[in-house]
Amino acid sequence: MVNSLSLQEVYDVVEKAKQHFEPILSSKTFGYYTGVWNKLITYAETSADSSNVDLCSFYEKVAHTPAYTKPSTKWWMMQARAVFVLGDLIISAAPKREYTYNQASYAGIFTNEFNKYIAYRIDEGKASETIRKEKLEVANLLTALEDYGITSLQEVTADHLLCYIASINPNYSDAWKRSRAYTARRFLCCPKLNLSFSYDIDTLLLGYRHNKKQRLESFYTTAEIKAVMNAVDRDTPWGKTIYAMMLLACIYGLRVSDIRELQLESIHWKEQTIRLYQYKTKRFVELPLTEETTLALLDYIKNVRPNCTDTHVFIRHTRPYMPYSKKDNFGSKVSYYFKKAGVNTEGKHHGLHSMRHSLATNLLGENTAINEIASILGHSSAKSTKRYIWSDIKHLKLCALEVISNGN
Repeated sequence: MVNSLSLQEVYDVVEKAKQHFEPILSSKTFGYYTGVWNKLITYAETSADSSNVDLCSFYEKVAHTPAYTKPSTKWWMMQARAVFVLGDLIISAAPKREYTYNQASYAGIFTNEFNKYIAYRIDEGKASETIRKEKLEVANLLTALEDYGITSLQEVTADHLLCYIASINPNYSDAWKRSRAYTARRFLCCPKLNLSFSYDIDTLLLGYRHNKKQRLESFYTTAEIKAVMNAVDRDTPWGKTIYAMMLLACIYGLRVSDIRELQLESIHWKEQTIRLYQYKTKRFVELPLTEETTLALLDYIKNVRPNCTDTHVFIRHTRPYMPYSKKDNFGSKVSYYFKKAGVNTEGKHHGLHSMRHSLATNLLGENTAINEIASILGHSSAKSTKRYIWSDIKHLKLCALEVISNGN
């Protein structure tokens, strides 16, 4: 995000924003955005230094929150978005449908311990998204401990931890509660903090353990996957779109995030390869472009994809023409075709990610080596791959031996 602009740059980007958004927004929403942009012009014109207009300060002024963090009301969030889109237009990028807010840093009495833990997790090589989530969760934990009157982490008792877990909104999912429970465990057991307790934290949080078998039984046979694919109506725009997405999931095992973020420049038609940067692992992979995938992608791009400047492969069909956001996992669309194909989904997930699981399990059934499957799925460790294929007990025992023998 650009933090400062000259007065002329403010004039230029506001004019650019008005030209971009007027045709695609309702008059009411466009009026809200224009109001914020006009405030920015006034703010810039009255700035002490017209060559260095502080965009961070303006954001704080209209969003009523520290720069680029999440506002507390929907009205202020709309004003914040009006500033965010300017940041994209300044660098000639397409405005995003959804923006990720910065998390306000923790600044309480345990700031030193907080910083030590985050540095430790970064040194472990954890992904930026993992770090972002843990910052928020640890900050929530430490704020709660302060509210309980704790002045030293060594004072944290089992009752304090149980009280913290119990305070989590009961409407939140079990997965949400487990995440916070285990972040609390990781934090308090961090070797850099040198804490010791008279109780066993693992035993204390036993009730929040994740039952992996319940979560992972989401694979389908090759015949079932083919039936689902054949159920897609490829004469409709959405059918062409979801068919291409499903092929990427079941042939290459791509994550939903990688399908959403796939770029036009990642498809090398002449070389018949897909070279992409994996959203989760931050690694580049190169995949062979099969004939079936080539035809499906060409059909979508030629006949469905809107003609726009955005470089994502998959773009929404309606204005404003933008890429799909993190909230779009296409589960309901894919589930419809599972049902249409008559595939039994009871007790299983039945979205795009289940096709990734199915690829792993079916490869294992064909005696593909565990480390090769890990490579196909883009896992940094074969241990991650074991989660996808637990259901094939006979082969899983062999996998365990193979993982150990390879030192992973």
